[in-house]
Order: sequence, then structure tokens, then C-alpha cells
Amino acid sequence: MRQVIERAFALLKGRWRRLKYLDMNRDDVIPFTIIACCVLHNICLDGVHDIIEDFIVEGYDDAPNNEIFEEVIANDAEGEIKRNYLVTLVP
Repeated sequence: MRQVIERAFALLKGRWRRLKYLDMNRDDVIPFTIIACCVLHNICLDGVHDIIEDFIVEGYDDAPNNEIFEEVIANDAEGEIKRNYLVTLVP
């Protein structure tokens, strides 16, 4: 059973980078962060995986923050369309 749980968390950490940098001293935040990642994972499984993949920035850790920020600003209109679409999928 432990291996199954460890494998599940490994998959979540692979998809949601935020889990790798979780502050283990914040007991008030940990469960909500994990639940949010699980919910987003389930949304991906329900067929909007391609949309979520668009939000993953390859080489994110290697690029300077200002380059990524400028790219995000440039894609703001496209991001708003995607966010509005995701909102329609959540009951």
C-alpha cells in the first residue's frame, strides 16, 4: 500500500511542481495544496489535459524570472480565454 501512495505522490509532484517546494512547516496550507493538485489532476483526466499542458512552461527553472513574466503578460488575453473555459468546466 505504501508503494501505491508513494507512486501517486510522485505522479502529482511530476505534474505539479508546487508540491516539490511545499513548506512542510505550514500544516494549515499542506492539505489544501495537495487537494488542489488532486482536483486539477482529475480535471486533466477528464479531457482538458491539452489546455492544462499549455500552462506548463518547459525549462521554467532555467529561465530568468523577468523573461517568464514578460511572456506571461504577452499571453494574457489567451490566458484569460483559457481561464474562462476552465471555469465553465467546474461545477
